[in-house]
Order: sequence, then structure tokens, then C-alpha cells
Amino acid sequence: MKLNEGDQCVIIDTSKVDTIRGYIDYWYQIKYKDTIGWVFGSQTNIKSESSKAIQLFLKQNGEKLKCNTIDYKLINNKKDHYLSSVILFSGTTNLDTLDFLKTTTYKDIRNPSVIKEDYNFDGLCDFILVDILNASHGSTDCYFFFYDLETKGFIRDRSLPMQNGGMQINKNKKEMIIYCSPYDCKGYYKFIDGKEIHTPEPCSDCY
Repeated sequence: MKLNEGDQCVIIDTSKVDTIRGYIDYWYQIKYKDTIGWVFGSQTNIKSESSKAIQLFLKQNGEKLKCNTIDYKLINNKKDHYLSSVILFSGTTNLDTLDFLKTTTYKDIRNPSVIKEDYNFDGLCDFILVDILNASHGSTDCYFFFYDLETKGFIRDRSLPMQNGGMQINKNKKEMIIYCSPYDCKGYYKFIDGKEIHTPEPCSDCY
């Protein structure tokens, strides 16, 4: 349905921060008369303090979060030479430190390569950790991390397959194609407003 300017609604719930057409705000679940639905905060007269804080943070740090300014350092465990942490920084600013010793998921990564890419098209740099030494049958283990404005750090994106045979990014369509060479398949991952992902052609054999 469509609401008109001046319509008054009751707020039922609030979602996480999202980005719509460059505006950063919350989605609000509202009730209008007998109808319940969702509306984005920028379309209302509500400007949350958290949203204002994020806008200020981007104004002050936006350039530091671009792929051409972000750098990284890989730290290996001296005992077994496996990856222990990744430090991401921009100039003298430490953006995040990912400690891989605290989780069993990354215990066997050794000398990975890093791809810096805004793969969810939100204007902020993300990165992909490629474990080349675990490659088999044309596939590699890839771990996708996107920058999260709420936590102000890099979070593992578990919606994308870990093992794949390469990827292709189409910035015009805001789409990522992930290939799974052992099974000769591919998945099209479409990004909507930076975070929401759907797969017109699922890549179920990538895992």
C-alpha cells in the first residue's frame, strides 16, 4: 500500500540499520488503521540518534573505508605457520583485527591471498580471503567478509559459498557470479540495497 504525507502510524518494531539509495536508517514495522507493514526511516519524520551517528561516522571515516585506502597484514602462528589473525588498517587507523585462533573454522589456513572488493555494493570496501593451498579439483576455499556499520568491523558473510572455482563481479548490475568448477555450476548473487541477497540460479553444489 502507499501512505501519504501526513499519515500518522504506530511503530510496532524496528529492524537493523540498512542502506537505501544512499540513505542509512532503520526499517520500521508500522500499523496504519488495520494494516501492518514496513517503512524505511528516511521516508518518515523519524531520524534516530543511531542513524545520525552512522551518518556522522561515514562523513568522518568514509574515505578510510574505500578499497584504495585499506591495507592489511597477515599474521601467522610461529608454531605451525597457520594464519592466526588479519589486521586491517587505513593509514594510521586500525579498522579491525580478526583473530582466527578463537575459532576452529580457520585453523588450517596457511598463506592465503586477500582480494579487496566492494562485493555487496554499499560503497564500503569488503574483502575475500582465498585459501589457495586448500585448492582441489579447480576449487579454492574462499571466505567473504563485509564491513558492517553497526559493529564498525568486518563480519563473515555466511550467505556466500565457502568453496568455489572463482568469481566475477558485475558492478553495473550489482551482481556477483560465483563458479563451482568441480560441479560445473554457477550461482548468480544479486545485491539489493547493499545487504539483501537472492540467487536467481542457486549454486547448491558450492558449499
